[in-house]
Amino acid sequence: MDDFKSVRLFSRTCLQCGKPSKYCCPKCSARSCSLPCVKQHKKIGECDGVRDKTAYIPLDGFTDLDLLSDYRFLEESARIIDSACRTKPALGVYPQQKTLPGFLHKFQAECRRRGIMLKLLPRCFTKRQENKSWYNFRERCIYWHVAWVFPAANIKVHESQRVHEKESLAKCLEKHLTLETCRPELRGPLQPYIAAGMQGISILLAVEGKPGADKCYYNLDLSVSLEACLKGKVVVEYPTFTVVLTEDLSHFNLISPEPSGSHGGTNLPAFFNTDGLAGCDNE
Repeated sequence: MDDFKSVRLFSRTCLQCGKPSKYCCPKCSARSCSLPCVKQHKKIGECDGVRDKTAYIPLDGFTDLDLLSDYRFLEESARIIDSACRTKPALGVYPQQKTLPGFLHKFQAECRRRGIMLKLLPRCFTKRQENKSWYNFRERCIYWHVAWVFPAANIKVHESQRVHEKESLAKCLEKHLTLETCRPELRGPLQPYIAAGMQGISILLAVEGKPGADKCYYNLDLSVSLEACLKGKVVVEYPTFTVVLTEDLSHFNLISPEPSGSHGGTNLPAFFNTDGLAGCDNE
């Protein structure tokens, strides 16, 4: 949900029905007027309503309550780390087995051959469990699990079917921005995007390994294939694209794509090292 915070919604009306709002979501600041609208927001936006304890706060807005919250967060983190060390095998990280399963090793190797630096997580991570991407040995191609984030609507949409690597971004996204093919429950929240059309949007891809305060994005070409737009970039499990209205593009820190074969030297956490990911199963 971090991508939703790039565009703040200052409206005092309910995001779901348009009536005057009474409540504000602690996590994404979405406005709601009643319990049914709150539940609908959580369902459509995949938002749990829990305040993000790691959200960036400017120094001039930092208070004693924020300091206390950070202190408690560090204490909780230390407890969780200690608990994880005691239950490593249950988390899918086995020190005695330091090789990936064959199908994951092949999938990662094929991504590397295409110039894509694929990073896999331990199977306890939600993103690992969501990932349905796989390499088709018969067709010798990759089918990607793809997710779309719509900041102006506070929605994250996962593709119901895997996307062929040769399919263009525009073709893949078009079904979500057309009234005839858009899922009924998404037509209302996605109305600004549907009205803008493919000409009024941009597709961004977050640069992995950047701190939250320094988060930046690649501005992608809608006409290129999925394989082409991921080449030279780091992908954690599966690509998550941010769909932005043209007028909101200034809210995002954009950078130029790295040269082919370069992965930008992103500084990823140690657990992205695939040596410790044995036991990951195909989803």
